[in-house]
Parts: sequence; C-alpha cells; structure tokens
Amino acid sequence: DGMCKAGVAPNAVTFTALIVACHNSHRWQQALEFLRVAGCSIDVVPDAILWSAAVGACEKGQQWAHAFHLLHALHLSSSKCDALAFYAAIRACDAGGQWAKSMELLDLMLCSGMPTVDPALLAHVRTYVHRFQAGSPVDCFKHLVLLTLLQQMASGAEPVTYIDAHAGEGLYDLRSDEALRFGNFDDGIESLARATGSDVKGGATGDCAADS
Repeated sequence: DGMCKAGVAPNAVTFTALIVACHNSHRWQQALEFLRVAGCSIDVVPDAILWSAAVGACEKGQQWAHAFHLLHALHLSSSKCDALAFYAAIRACDAGGQWAKSMELLDLMLCSGMPTVDPALLAHVRTYVHRFQAGSPVDCFKHLVLLTLLQQMASGAEPVTYIDAHAGEGLYDLRSDEALRFGNFDDGIESLARATGSDVKGGATGDCAADS
C-alpha cells in the first residue's frame, strides 16, 4: 500500500518478497492472493522464482492440492520451472499421503530433464515428518519388511544384534492433530486393525513398538 501511495508500481521482485514473507509466516492463502494479484497486474510478469515461492508457501502450509496444481500451471506456462518448485510440490504431496501425485510430479520432473539441486540448498526445507505418516500404508509396509528380515536373521544359528537408529519419537499418537489432519493411518494400521478385530483408536502406533 505504501508503494502504491508513493506512486511506485510493485514488480515481480516485490511480489516475490511478499510471497516469501507469507511462506515464512505460514500464510499460504495470502501467498496465493499475492500470486493472483501479480498475475493481474500489467506491470508484473510472474517468473519462475515468483511461482516457485508460491509453491513453497503451499508446501509449508501443508496444502498439497494447491502445490500440485501450481506446479502443473508453472510447468505449462512460459516461465521455466525449477527443481526447487518440483521438490516443494513433491514434499507437499508426500506429507498429504498423495503417493500417486508425488510419483506423477517426479516423472514430470525427470522427463523435463530437470537438473538436481545441491542438498545444501535444501537445508532450510522441512524434511519427512513421520507424525503425518505414522500408521500409513507405506509405514506398515516398511515395518512388515523389517520384521520379516529380522525373523529371517533370527532363525539362523548365529546370534544377531539389531540396533534401531531410526525410530524417531518411538510412539505416535493417532489422536494427535498431525495424524488426524490427513488420516493416513486409516488405510494402513486402522485397516489392519479392522481386519483383525483390534482397536488402535484409543492408543498409539510407533516405530519403537513395531520394531521391537
């Protein structure tokens, strides 16, 4: 508002800075609004950096659908899509349990000949959050494979020592806000519980218990 009152027209850099600020403050709705305003402005040509910032804001706000559609729109636009935008959209789909969407974006990224990004550039980005995925189908499959391997190893004559270095928090409450946000456990551990007549709603699931 201050720029407009002073007669200074905002440009792509201005809108990018605003969207990044929204990203840092978890205001994905406002980030999308700034992207819309930028697209309607005759003085602004949204570039890949601006679009990528909006995708990142949706990823941080755990809005996989918005991130997915923005990435596709960016890919189809005249702006050159960058790897960081792809990574942000893929992570958003992963956190939302949208495995097919993640693979679709990964395939699109590889087919586009997108170069990889130095891991150091991704240090600020949220990594895999198991609180959202505890008890999901993929999580259950991981534990099934692990237990099968342990049973096979323990069946031999030689003693085996197993140290779990990736149990995370150990136990994960399926009644937590994170678990209930996407309900990824419903098609995983909850489905298995229904099939066996068990009940996991009142308790927790976790790597510590499953891996022991």
